[in-house]
Amino acid sequence: MSTLLPERANAEYLRKQSKELRREFAHGDAGAMARIRQYLPRAMQFDDDQLRQMDLTLQEAQHALACEYG
Repeated sequence: MSTLLPERANAEYLRKQSKELRREFAHGDAGAMARIRQYLPRAMQFDDDQLRQMDLTLQEAQHALACEYG
């Protein structure tokens, strides 16, 4: 299921969202980890401990958001 983009979304808005997702993931947020696991092929193979140790790049966070928005 896709998430709807806000009416006035722009590149800066999406960049900030990506940085926030990356920060939440780094802090072990369960929701962020589930989102990354759902949309990143390399993360799908990891168990929870391996996922927590994964270094998530900004590009990967942007990819996950793009997948969410369809």
